[in-house]
Parts: sequence; C-alpha cells; structure tokens
Amino acid sequence: MEDAFAMWISVAHTHSEPQTITVGPPQTTVVRAAVTLHLVPAGVTQLSPQHPQHPQRPRQLADQRLPPPFCPARRAKHLLPPLRPPVPPHHALQMDHSLSDTAFAMPEANGTLSWEGPNLSRFAVEAKKAGTKVLVAFGGWSGSYGFSRMVANTTTRRIFVNNAVGIVNSNALDGVDLDWEYPGSAGETNNFNASSDVRNFLTLLQDLRLALGPAKLITAAVAGQTWQINGIPATNLSSHAAYFDFINLMNYDNVGAWVSRTGHDSSVQSNDAGVANWVAAGFPRSKIVTGYPFYAKIAGEVAKNSTTKGLNAAYTGYVSPYISYAELKPVLAAGNYSRSWDVGAESAWWWSSCLGRFVTAPDAQSAWSRGRLARSQGLKGVMVWEIGQDDEG
Repeated sequence: MEDAFAMWISVAHTHSEPQTITVGPPQTTVVRAAVTLHLVPAGVTQLSPQHPQHPQRPRQLADQRLPPPFCPARRAKHLLPPLRPPVPPHHALQMDHSLSDTAFAMPEANGTLSWEGPNLSRFAVEAKKAGTKVLVAFGGWSGSYGFSRMVANTTTRRIFVNNAVGIVNSNALDGVDLDWEYPGSAGETNNFNASSDVRNFLTLLQDLRLALGPAKLITAAVAGQTWQINGIPATNLSSHAAYFDFINLMNYDNVGAWVSRTGHDSSVQSNDAGVANWVAAGFPRSKIVTGYPFYAKIAGEVAKNSTTKGLNAAYTGYVSPYISYAELKPVLAAGNYSRSWDVGAESAWWWSSCLGRFVTAPDAQSAWSRGRLARSQGLKGVMVWEIGQDDEG
C-alpha cells in the first residue's frame, strides 16, 4: 500500500443541463448522478483509501410537524455540525477532488445501456481541471435488473462491453464502476441466476479489462456479504479480485424495517464483518474501500421510558427510513433530541424521550473514526453516499 492515504467519497447530486444517452435501441431510463471525492486530513501524512454506488432507495422526508409543547426546540446548529467540522487541526478534513463517479447507466439484458445524467464530456473536462478522475457507474439498486441475463450470453456481453468502452473513450473517462446488486442473489428484483452469476461476472471482468486496457479503473460496489453461489456466500473470489482496482463496501442500510430493534446503520462492527468476509474470499485489504452514509433513519414509537435512550429497543416503524444529514437538522431541533456516543460501535445516535423516537445518523466524530479505522486496517479508504446530503453539501 502506498504511503499516501486517501478517503474516497461517493456523492450524488442533481446536475443542470442533463444529457440523455441511449446506446442501442432507444430505451432511456432516468438515473441519478454521483460524484466520488477524496478527503485529505490536514496536517497529517496524506491518507490513501471505496465508492458507492449506494442502492437507489426511495426517498422519504421525515415527518417535520412540530412536536407537542413539552418538547422544547433547540438550536439546530449545536446539534449537528457539518460533517467536515472544525475538529482539532490535525483531524480537520479538507476536500480534494480526486475521483468522480457518474451514476447510473443501466444495462439491459440485450447489452444496451440507458443513461440520463450530466453531459459526460463537459463533466469530465471540468472535473479534470481539478485533477479529478471520472468513472461511469452501471447498475445500482434500481438498475441491476439486466445484469444476470446480459452476462450469461456471449453476444449480449460483448455488446455491453463495447458500449461501456465506447462511453469511456468518447468522453475521456477514467474507467467504470460495476454496481450489480447482486450477483447470485436478489436485489430489488429477482433477476438472478444462483448458479452461474458469479462465474459469468468473472468473464465480464476479463472482457472489460481486455477491452479497456490496464490504465483504466474497474471498481464495484458490494454488500457486506460476498456474492452468492447457489445460496451460499462465495469463499474464493481471488480471480475476480485480480481484475478490480478496488471494491466499495456499502457499509450502510444495516438496520431498517426488516429488523425488530433499533441500532446503528453503519457501525464499526458491521464494517469489520464486511471487510473480513471479502478478505477471506481473496480480496486484499488494499483493494477494499469501506462505506459510510450521509443520511439518517428515524425510528418511531420507541418506549419513552427506555433505559438505553432508544438504542437496541423495540419500535413500531420508521418515521423516516431515509433522510439526509442536512434535512435532519431542523427535525432534531424541533424534537429536542439529545446525542449519545457508542464507544464500541464508534457511532452516535439521537434520542427524544418526549417523542419516543430514535435516530441513527452520521456525524463528524464517527465520520473521522472511519478514516482512522481504514488507515489502521490497511484499507484503500472510505467512501460515503453521498456528499450532497451533508449540511454544507
């Protein structure tokens, strides 16, 4: 691993002047744009480092109605500082744009691609002025429906590779990010082949590397568990690892309506488990970037007399399953939430006893701890979904 250490930050935002690109038959799908940035701790040896393609989840704003009178408001700025805070000088994070991903281009089963997003050529030119590399991402939570059938056929796989390389070369991009959710198992859809997806994915990687050449980047967004073969997590993916420059571990969405108790959405423990899974399967730590969310989740109807301030407590549902860090600020101010710190999970949470609501959310202290964690574990770095959700995004 190089002496330089960096943190990759994957971000999504809306661009003006969108450009629609349809490769193959005219079938355009609206997608979101994402950008990956590089954070450098000031006054420290430059850190080196994942990206997301975080699954595209339906966004739902928090219920921001004023709480009952017995929940006095607080000044929001004291509750949630920006995620790039004025913490001790040797810990301060400064932005250095070094990598950018635009997302998502959606592969169809016949190998064609649908994309609506920024003007890639113009975007790449402007990004490169700041020394930023630009990748195009394929798939995403809502856009992975065509992967399995596409990679299973030599002809459609060749069409996809030609189209992907065409986009990279015609727009002077620096590589591709593959956000297939998920090889060998269901994501948003059940379009997967349990027995052959992982094997066919390797063939796709081989084809892409041959067509792109050694200088272009190939990355992927992955879950904490490895890809599955016949319902069992793969244990030997070293052949796949050889074709990737790095993978982005999506260490978020670890809690939600599918679990019965509140918890941290992106704890150190979930990070460690995910890293261990991919290392055991043959990925070197130097090719793993761990992820961190810039959004929060609010669980409602937690017992107001909770002795744990709402942590690890039963609840009835999520008031907001997905709310940006910036949007969270007025919500916390209105609900008189108090912040707590979990030393073991290196994560913060917020609790309103008068509302009976629990919030798992990012903050500056836990964001910094992920950089320290990545460095100490010899990882490639840290990525977030997504920088536009920061208070100063």
